[in-house]
Amino acid sequence: MSKQKLTSSSSSTDVSKSQSKKTVNSSKSTTQRRSTDLPMVQNVLLVWLDEKIDEKGNHFWRDAIAEFRREINNIYTFKEADQCVLFLSKHNDEKICLIVSGSLSQKVIPTIYNLSQVYSILIFCDNKKQYKHWAKNWTKIFGIFTHSADIAEVLKDMVEMFEHDSIGINFLSMNDADAAKRALDFARDAVENPDLIGVLFNMSINPSKASTPFASISKVSSSQNTEGDILVSMFSIFRIRDMKQINGNNRLWQINLILLTNDDPELRIPIEHVHSETNPNSKGWGQLGIALIKMNEFEKARQVYKTMLEQMPDGEQKAGIYHQLGWIEDQQGHQDQSIAYYKKSLEVSQKALPSDHPDVAMSYNNIGLVYYNKGEYTKALSAHQKALAIRQKALPANHPDLAMSNNNIVKKKL
Repeated sequence: MSKQKLTSSSSSTDVSKSQSKKTVNSSKSTTQRRSTDLPMVQNVLLVWLDEKIDEKGNHFWRDAIAEFRREINNIYTFKEADQCVLFLSKHNDEKICLIVSGSLSQKVIPTIYNLSQVYSILIFCDNKKQYKHWAKNWTKIFGIFTHSADIAEVLKDMVEMFEHDSIGINFLSMNDADAAKRALDFARDAVENPDLIGVLFNMSINPSKASTPFASISKVSSSQNTEGDILVSMFSIFRIRDMKQINGNNRLWQINLILLTNDDPELRIPIEHVHSETNPNSKGWGQLGIALIKMNEFEKARQVYKTMLEQMPDGEQKAGIYHQLGWIEDQQGHQDQSIAYYKKSLEVSQKALPSDHPDVAMSYNNIGLVYYNKGEYTKALSAHQKALAIRQKALPANHPDLAMSNNNIVKKKL
């Protein structure tokens, strides 16, 4: 492998027929766009298995990895086959492109071939003829390559396919026969990939009853291919009326949908339940954050609240966001970060609210709880005493928060 160069080979790469059907020639605009489109393919991993890999000591490997990273950001390298196979078997929620050396290909490929997450396999070697005949038996092998630049081109095409698959829903007006044909052709494209199923969604919308915004974009879009296209609100909810195979093909389906209205009882009841479960006093992003917390999706909830912080001016609502971030950090065992957020919540509350407001007491209470869990009992006791003093002024004698503060203080003194 050390003899390989980064210049493109003049000979054509040995790409399998199944790949050549799906390959899309890259335009200049696609190349320029690649660095900003990485979030579109965050679930794509590139795994490189070669017993000679040496990222630190050999510039060839460093340069090749840098070249590949321009197409796929997440790259993992392995020298040992067993470690690589274990990694592949655990990452079943991603699409994986595997580059494997010729010397390891015949050992590894039969072992991992049936893993659904392994989307494509590229053999990287010095001698294409040695593996060409054997590789024809494995349709996931996209080609045998002797130059990294050729692999980079194939990766670029793969990323375009992944982006195509990740935006696999087009809304077209079915009143137009040409648009209907385009929609069906779009679904049929997926059937060429053995790992995909083509689905045509036929959406019925009654304009006299629809409460969800929708509009034709053919007159306002900058794209030249939007004739008859419809833009539907992301909050639209459809009911599945039925589904059927298209032309008897079990990998090509049509699903007929009906847009629901806000007064639909089957829609209203679950929405009201979710609203009451997440917090009836929260709206929009705040309600989403609470829902994510209840699902134990703490990292996603953290991102939601940090985004809200950036968009919200200082005030009482910002104190609530700091409070939620403090709670998330505490749940994940990040006690110092939790205290820092609770103190920020306290600071904002003290500026925006009266000194004896119950929310100020709640901040002291939460700070005390985290200090107690850290074993810093003196600081915990001080915080709980401040919470109790405020609650004694602001709350009736039988309020449960008073009992909670008294209980916390007794526990800290024991």
